[in-house]
Amino acid sequence: MPESQHRLLFTGPFHADHRSRALDALCAQADTGARDILYIVASSAARRRAIGDLLARREAVFGLRVVTLHSLPGELARRAHLKEPEHLDEVIDELLVERELRAAAGGRFAGATPVRGLASKAASTIDLLERNGGTPAELEAFLNRTDHAGDGARVITQAWARLALKRPRHGRTDAAALIDAVELLREHPDVLSGLDVLVLEDLALLSRIERSVVCSLVSIAPGHVIASHGYITQLPTAPSTRSLRALREMAIWDETEYSAPDGHRADHLARLFAPADAMASNGNGAHEPTAASTVRITRLESTGDLGEVRSAARVVRRHLDEGVAPEQIALVAHGGAARYRQLVRETDSWLAISRWLGERVM
Repeated sequence: MPESQHRLLFTGPFHADHRSRALDALCAQADTGARDILYIVASSAARRRAIGDLLARREAVFGLRVVTLHSLPGELARRAHLKEPEHLDEVIDELLVERELRAAAGGRFAGATPVRGLASKAASTIDLLERNGGTPAELEAFLNRTDHAGDGARVITQAWARLALKRPRHGRTDAAALIDAVELLREHPDVLSGLDVLVLEDLALLSRIERSVVCSLVSIAPGHVIASHGYITQLPTAPSTRSLRALREMAIWDETEYSAPDGHRADHLARLFAPADAMASNGNGAHEPTAASTVRITRLESTGDLGEVRSAARVVRRHLDEGVAPEQIALVAHGGAARYRQLVRETDSWLAISRWLGERVM
């Protein structure tokens, strides 16, 4: 890497100001004449936020392209002067998956039997396998070697094999688009020619294909690379923390790690839920476990905001039944506290306890 290039990584808990420092570095490059900037974010909401924050700092940013991982293949095709293949419509894909699932099930489902939920789960499973480099043939070979394969796995395998033949006629899936993007970067590394700054913000790098496409971008980028990534210090297995580990392995970064601002409420929560192996000095040179080392952390995962609220309701109810005082319980939301307060008040399973807990969502 030439000395004029920089690989800057700004990290810290989500409530730290590492993202602001990354924007400072980007604005500094824009001040020095950077006019081709590719800014990659995790979602459409993050895209709007990035554009809004940059406009608040500067009245105009020339040559800026803010894209998500979903729209990145189209941006790379534009830079390579190629026509982007048609994207597979969600409704058409849903019908294809349901049809092939019914066919693979061998008539187990009557024509009027709704299988939309099962089809959605099968589609997400197939997407996950594709994003990690799997193929129908590999899955079938694995099922033939194992003695514990159920009928459900074989149904998904047969449906996937048929979908692999029929989907390309109607468009390209998200996983296929990312796979094509990796191939494009490998065959035409000059697709980023003239790029001054590549910015990566809080990207989820949980699958093989996501890691491959970002690694390819970082390795062939001719200009500066600026990355900012927030993570959860208390949960080393959280998706954001695992994504950060993958990002660190992609390049030799000049990393700057930031902590929570003094007096920030989230900083107090971070100390409360410190890792269990945290040790503190007792003043005599010896070390003993801190009070936080006795805290047990349980991560709950549910689908959607309402599912999370209902799951938390069961946990809170169990603690109340065990005699935990209500004032010792607080519900910490990862974002959108107002939305969670509303759900807490409206969910039936919370009616008996939402009177006091609804105001303790942080």
